[in-house]
Amino acid sequence: MLEANRIRTTQADANRLTPVVIVEEPESFLHPSAQAEFGKVLNNLADDFGIQILATTHSPYMLNQTNPHANLLLERHVYRKRLKETRRVETEGDDWMLPFADNLGVVAGEFIPWKKIVSSPNSKIVLVEGDIDVEYFALLKNKYPNIYQLPDEIEVVGYGGKDALKNTQVLQFMLSRLERVFITFDLDVEKEVKGKLESIGLSDGANFCAVGVDKPGKECIEGLLPDSILKAVYSENVDDVAALGSTHSGAKKSAKSNLKKAALAKFRATDLEEADLAEMKKLMSKIAKAFTRS
Repeated sequence: MLEANRIRTTQADANRLTPVVIVEEPESFLHPSAQAEFGKVLNNLADDFGIQILATTHSPYMLNQTNPHANLLLERHVYRKRLKETRRVETEGDDWMLPFADNLGVVAGEFIPWKKIVSSPNSKIVLVEGDIDVEYFALLKNKYPNIYQLPDEIEVVGYGGKDALKNTQVLQFMLSRLERVFITFDLDVEKEVKGKLESIGLSDGANFCAVGVDKPGKECIEGLLPDSILKAVYSENVDDVAALGSTHSGAKKSAKSNLKKAALAKFRATDLEEADLAEMKKLMSKIAKAFTRS
């Protein structure tokens, strides 16, 4: 790269060339996190020096996340079991990563929960379990800014449930495009996901935390609400509360969803004092502190 930059900047105008640097499989022998970092290095060098870099790769971590149009997917056409011409595969739009996932040995459907991250221009993101959690963060930001505390440039994105965190290969691929990320998950799934996150180098408090209170029925973001709201929700939705003890998984899941929506609606409609949101403030403080670490 340095030699290419010297050629580009020192030759006389009449003979000046703009070199192209070609790199073959730069991911070889590198850990996935190092592959992602090296990909960023190549992109930054290309931008800083004004030199085009062509890299062939079989690694999803090496793909250009900031400019997806720079990624080209080529595949050999097969006719009657014989290899024919090479074709370029369409990789445009919000789902640009799906063809790459299929060709690189990652199940394409496992990228679906992460579409919002891929299409987001932000590099600092808080990952929360679902859309309801996103709404809690938005309500706190708009109605209780002293409780919220997070910088404006941070985006809150839902990842669609605990199973998305268990696929560490796809999770690492998503994290590779972000400057800083903090992950939250419900306390009742901590045993299932904490070990997975630690296995890819993330640490409790600095990169992730469980949300909720260690009491039955409060091991989630609703558990951070004041008891006055929870009591009102439970008294107004007696059938759903009763269904939580059902042996029918569908009825139990539906009841839990209904109660979550009811709690959010009650929180939205109720004016609270900051003292009532002490547990929410603890969570926001922990996340804000993680983003201020160097």
